[in-house]
Amino acid sequence: MRREFSVATKKAAWDRAAGHCENCGLPFGGRRPEYHHAQEDFFAGEPTLLNCRCICPPCHRWFTSHAAPQMAKTRRQAKAEAGIKPKRGRGFRGWHGFDGRAIYKDGRDDDE
Repeated sequence: MRREFSVATKKAAWDRAAGHCENCGLPFGGRRPEYHHAQEDFFAGEPTLLNCRCICPPCHRWFTSHAAPQMAKTRRQAKAEAGIKPKRGRGFRGWHGFDGRAIYKDGRDDDE
């Protein structure tokens, strides 16, 4: 479960940032700041002022998009260690023609 920053922590981070993104340095200029975990909460980052960054939405999107693959890999590894196998479906097997017959991607026909 994600632990969010408290209102007091967000206020202190806003005061520290002085109206500018703590990553790129640009002023917020009417945009709402976002509060980012410097060390992701997923990786045991605490919701403290030292771990809180007051950043602009484009910077937050960039950080999030670059952290997502690592978090997904960590989840997969944790599941593998626990013996939880990924769900395996039948996968994509083909299409249905306008006449309702199945057209399989391996070339076989519905009649076979």
